[in-house]
This record gives sequence, C-alpha cells and structure tokens, in this order.
Amino acid sequence: MPKNIYRPSSLPRAFLCPGSLRNVPAEIESSGEPARVGNAVHMALAQFIRCGVGDFSYAASFYGVDADEVRWLYFEGVQWWERLKPFFEGGRVEAEHFMRRGNIQGTADVIAWLDGDCLRVLDWKSGYVLTDAWHQCSAYAWLGEEEIHGLPIERIECFVVWLRHGHLDKEHYTPEQLAKWRGSLDKDVLAKPKTYRAGDQCEYCRKRPKCRAFGKYLMAASDCMGNVMDAAHHVGLGAVYARAKQLKSAITKFDKIIALRVKTEGSVDLGDGTQLVQGMRDKTTMDLRKAWTILTDNFTADELVECMSASLSKFKKLCPDKAHREFLMSALEDAGAIETKSAPHGLKIEPIEQPQLENGGDKADG
Repeated sequence: MPKNIYRPSSLPRAFLCPGSLRNVPAEIESSGEPARVGNAVHMALAQFIRCGVGDFSYAASFYGVDADEVRWLYFEGVQWWERLKPFFEGGRVEAEHFMRRGNIQGTADVIAWLDGDCLRVLDWKSGYVLTDAWHQCSAYAWLGEEEIHGLPIERIECFVVWLRHGHLDKEHYTPEQLAKWRGSLDKDVLAKPKTYRAGDQCEYCRKRPKCRAFGKYLMAASDCMGNVMDAAHHVGLGAVYARAKQLKSAITKFDKIIALRVKTEGSVDLGDGTQLVQGMRDKTTMDLRKAWTILTDNFTADELVECMSASLSKFKKLCPDKAHREFLMSALEDAGAIETKSAPHGLKIEPIEQPQLENGGDKADG
C-alpha cells in the first residue's frame, strides 16, 4: 500500500510546489465557510442526480451555511446538469463515485462509462476564483481509466463547471496522454519532495504557516517595500507585486486568527501594561421592510434612489430559475435599468499580447 495518498485537487499546486504534498493528510480541508458551502452544494447536487430532487435546505443546515447561497448554486448546477446530461447518457452513471489508483484517490462528482470507448467525468466548482484545473482533471481521468477494468478505451473527457461564473471547461485525454501526465507527476513532483517554490499557489496551502520558502518570499516583499519609491521603479515590480499580495493575505488571515482568539477567550495581556481587547462601536441600521411605507410617503423615487443601491448578485439569487432570471434581466435592460461600464478594479498580472506576424510566418532572422 502506498505510504502517501494524494488528492486530485492538491495536484495543481503540487506541480508548482512539489513540497506542498509532504505529510499532508488525504482528507479534504473543510473547516472554512467556502469549503462548507461547496460541500453542501455537492451533497444537494449528488442527491438531485440520483433521485431527481435535492434537498439544498437540509444540506445548508447540515454544514451550517447560508441556505440562500446554497440554493442559488444548487439551481445553477441543476440547470448545467440538464444541459450536460445528454453527454452522460447511454452508460453507467454514478454521482460521488470514490476512486483510488496507486497513490491517488478522489471522488468524482459525476462519472459515466459510456457504451463504446469513452469515459466522461464532471466536477462541480463552487469557488470564487477561476483557476487552471488541468492537472486535477488529468488525475480524475487517470483514476477513471483504471475503473474501466481493462476494457478498451480511446478517449476520456472531463467537464469542469464553475457554478458562480456560469463557465464550463472541457478537457480531452487519450490513454497515451494520461501515461505521459503520470510520468510527469512522478518525475517533476513526487521525485522532488523537498522542493518548495513560493508564489500565488501558497494562498490556501495548509503548510504555509510553517513554510520557510513562504517566509523568505514574504521577507523579500517587506524588504522591497521598505522604500516604496525604489520598489515602484524596480525592474522586478511584477515579482514584488505578487509577493505583496501574499503578504497582504497573510496579514489578513493573522488578524482574523487573533480576533477569533480575543472573541472566544477574552482579552490578551501584551506584557507591557496593555491588553488586546475587542473594539466596539455603535452601528445604526434601517429595517427597510418596516420603513418602506414611511419612506415612499415622504420621498420621491428619484430621492430614494440617491440613498439606496441594488445588488445584481443578490437579485440573481432571488431567481434560481434561469429562464425567469433571463426574462427579468432582459426587461431591466430594455428599461435602461442595467448599465455596464469599465472601472478600475485592483491590479492583475496578465500576459503581454504579441504582435501578429504577416502570413502567419515565423519571426524573421536577426
């Protein structure tokens, strides 16, 4: 039996930082709220695929998360399944199917062994950030290939549905490609258990608090930011910015940990005659349900608009039915109520577009 077992979801990070796999339990980290929301959505969708209906309210209650959010994501998944279901017909379909092959194990959200020579796998994603799921899909495809039990197979297809974004990724594999991927995993990842590379992949790594590579990564960021102007004109500005993002994230998480301790255990004596306590301030709010009649009797619609705002994302959660939501959005757009405009929204790193060469030829010799 293999000493270490790895999950497909851990492999995208591992190809960037092989050391992230060392001594990490095979169980999925599920204590954070986003993870618990994902678990609730997966539970309800698996029930829907098996039985034709999913109890999203029970799933939300079981994991202690917001029922409205789970409801919205659940119905997004239901609508996606209705679109993708024809691709999974004609064979054995299973929801939440556990697989293990060698030192990799995972649970496919939906898997189908189709008549002929095709295997299809579907993975639900409920996260906020779109990421590259290629290595995770490769692992599911490699696991699914073993489930064929020696039957001939020519292609494996993986569907990744990003529920929050309404986005679908699809990957195709052949047995030869999967064998090459597995070789790369052995050579470039598992054979380098003490190789650590810090970067954006550190964001949700459980080894981050004690990782020396990550510590050095943050120290480099703080050194560069010691003189802001020098950092702003540094040729490695992109690298500095990437480190700064991780530094900001680490500080935010540290602040939350300390705040949680103060909230649960009380004040903390700092040893210098001071203590860390929970700060308090008054916050006045208005219950619009109770105030609505009074407001509309005393102000015009134009006046009320100046002090209120509407959230499109919350509006969409109120309309889980896609057809109804699209109808209302179309009506709002026809009324001129929906406006889309570009506005600054933080910084990001993206590839530089290269100029297209005429006739599609190669670059000219120097």
